[in-house]
Amino acid sequence: MWWDLLFFLITAVWLMEFVLFRDRKPKEGTKREKQSFVWIAAAVSGSVIISVTSRELVFFRLQEHGTLLMSGLLLYSWGVALRYWGILKLGRMFSRDVAVESAVDLVSSGPYRTLRHPLYTALLFCTAGIALYMGSAAGLAAVIVFVLPALLIRMKLEERMLTDALGEGYQTWCSSRYRFIPYVY
Repeated sequence: MWWDLLFFLITAVWLMEFVLFRDRKPKEGTKREKQSFVWIAAAVSGSVIISVTSRELVFFRLQEHGTLLMSGLLLYSWGVALRYWGILKLGRMFSRDVAVESAVDLVSSGPYRTLRHPLYTALLFCTAGIALYMGSAAGLAAVIVFVLPALLIRMKLEERMLTDALGEGYQTWCSSRYRFIPYVY
């Protein structure tokens, strides 16, 4: 069906992120934390595998409905688009690890006008969208149990590192933005 083709197209665009956007080369004195990327990658991969397996083996499924399928595709595509938008706005500052320099200009344009962590919001949208598209209750549970906690832990770690490096300037910047979900948190 055409929506399966659209799903694969969105997936190809998302995976192109790893080809198009390389990690920046850290400057000397840059504080880096790499372990949380491994946990997030495992949580995202696991939730996608669970969603697909649930669909294919027909277990822990949601009731099939065209609205659910289209909602999943829409949420997934929003996630990919938000991810690209955020990465493009970060420019040379983009890194898959948490990398904090002591003298950095905080990005305040694009999705960073409203959100502190749009790339993490995008990952949540992508994984939840895939689970919905697959009609997988097990996939949605995996997003809640694995992806969401991994992202929240990473956000706290990143914010602590940025506060240590930038102090009050970062806290002021944070005060005018939602952490993760617009108008909610």
